[in-house]
Amino acid sequence: MLETGHPMHAFDARYVHGGKIVIRWAAPDETITTLDGTSAKLTPQDLLIADAERGVALAGIMGGQNSEIRDDTADVILEAAYFDPVSIRRSARRLRVHTDSSHRFERGCDPNATLRVLDRAALLLQDLTGGTTASGRIDCYPAPIGPRKVLVRPARVNQLLGTDLPATRMTDLLQRLQMETSPGEDGALSVGVPTFRPDIELEVDVIEEIARLHGYNDIAEEAPLVRSLPVEEVPVLALVRQTRAALSSLGLDESIHLSFATGIGEEAVTLANPLAEETARLRANLADGLVGALQFNLNRQSRPPWLFELGRVFRTVTATGDETPYSFAGLPRQPYHAALLISGTAGADWRQGNRPVDFHTAKGLVETLGRRLKLEIQVRPRLPAGLEIPAAAHASRRAGVYGGETCIGWVAELAPDVALLKRHPIAAALAEIDLEAAAGLVRSVPKFRPLPAFPKAERDLAFLLPAEVRHETVETAIRSALVPFLETVSLFDVFTGKSLPAGKKSVAFNLAFRHSERTLTDAEVDAAVASIVERVRAAGGEQR
Repeated sequence: MLETGHPMHAFDARYVHGGKIVIRWAAPDETITTLDGTSAKLTPQDLLIADAERGVALAGIMGGQNSEIRDDTADVILEAAYFDPVSIRRSARRLRVHTDSSHRFERGCDPNATLRVLDRAALLLQDLTGGTTASGRIDCYPAPIGPRKVLVRPARVNQLLGTDLPATRMTDLLQRLQMETSPGEDGALSVGVPTFRPDIELEVDVIEEIARLHGYNDIAEEAPLVRSLPVEEVPVLALVRQTRAALSSLGLDESIHLSFATGIGEEAVTLANPLAEETARLRANLADGLVGALQFNLNRQSRPPWLFELGRVFRTVTATGDETPYSFAGLPRQPYHAALLISGTAGADWRQGNRPVDFHTAKGLVETLGRRLKLEIQVRPRLPAGLEIPAAAHASRRAGVYGGETCIGWVAELAPDVALLKRHPIAAALAEIDLEAAAGLVRSVPKFRPLPAFPKAERDLAFLLPAEVRHETVETAIRSALVPFLETVSLFDVFTGKSLPAGKKSVAFNLAFRHSERTLTDAEVDAAVASIVERVRAAGGEQR
């Protein structure tokens, strides 16, 4: 094997029952003990070298212990074969047996080298041991494999290499590698690739051999002519760039994970040939990867991270190709998502000090992101049926992110009963947004407004409300008064306590009024406040 590059095997003739070698597929649940003493349970997809009664070798991988060469071996049967690389790779991977032999067969061997390899091995045994080679040999080769034909265009060779080689020069170089050439169609060269070069399959493979033999040093260093073409802006990719810049400016660090996942969801895409059994699926969300990054940091006593990730997720729903320019018909949908995770504290606050992050912290980040991206989004407490949220999300402290009536994401705290928080008690919240859906929303166009030339008038209003009424309801009522010179509405206090009636709370808003052309009078502001109070009273509030 080391001399010729082609693996082979030797059997003790005493233990080859029936005096014959058979190549067959293994029977269901058939077993064989290989030379390393490992017992392997086989399937009908595993190829065996067998005698008349049992398997004596795992084809292309390792010989069997029941027919191995021993100290007293006198008669030896030599066997060499060519095996399908896919079959050998599949068996070696499933059985987790990787040998020099399997590596060579997986990468391709010369199917026409078997007789030469056998003759060489027999000669070495005869010369080194003083043995005698029996006459005759058995060769089973029902469908001989000939040289592969590859069409090579001389113009394409010169285009890729930046050379001006004539076809005669290319032919001379290829013949040194035992590649016979003949004229093909439209001036192309028909190149016969010998079977001992399984790595050469395409035109570019042949071009690489021409470049190697011609000499890389003899290829001129010349910058290619690059023509600039207009590039159409893809909305979702522009939104990805803007989201990255916005989240970075908000103090979050970008995290990048592989697309493989361990979780099982209703829309999980299962890989046919996974790298490992524990990562046999493609991720259906980005949040799980960020939770894993949080665990990685906490296990190493790092500070609680604030992270975000941008990337594709995968759905078993088949794409038609019409969803986005990057949807491919017949493949699973692969929308771009953005996810963020915050943990620890939200920073110093002059009123509350270092407060732990919570649902409202993540909600504020999502709303700020929407403003930075000029998207009209709202966080609402209801979630649509069928929306998949990671199991790590809190069962009740969660909400949907909406663009109009379309849910494009969610916000939630990390559930306190997950294993991670049981080991590391810490506050954490996360959110995820479908950027493909967000890219379809109408984006507001910023308008220029000159700096105000006139002062503003401010009023603070406090209202007594039922505890279940949300402050957004009050703000909506304030704005419904349609005061033309109402500039801003800001909530600055929420109070509950024994001094209030049972089931009531107090909310306080700061209202700023400003006219763009003149100074407002007290009478105008008082009339606007009265109108606003009347609207809030109709919504269930009472001025304090």
